[in-house]
Amino acid sequence: MSDFSVSSNPETATTTSRTLNQLFAEMWRLNAHMRQEQAEIDRLKAETDALKQETIRQKAETQAIFARIEVIV
Repeated sequence: MSDFSVSSNPETATTTSRTLNQLFAEMWRLNAHMRQEQAEIDRLKAETDALKQETIRQKAETQAIFARIEVIV
């Protein structure tokens, strides 16, 4: 006999219902955790993009300073 057999036993139905409720609760918990993780990933991506833009700005500023120094020298 299979573990997945259908039974009209109320005890089995209660156990099955409890197990399904636990599984759904775990799915909701994992989904909430996944959403939090995705929000953190998105925040870090935005922070990385801002740092890249700042690096580009500082590089351009440094190159402009070096260009002015070369004109003076």
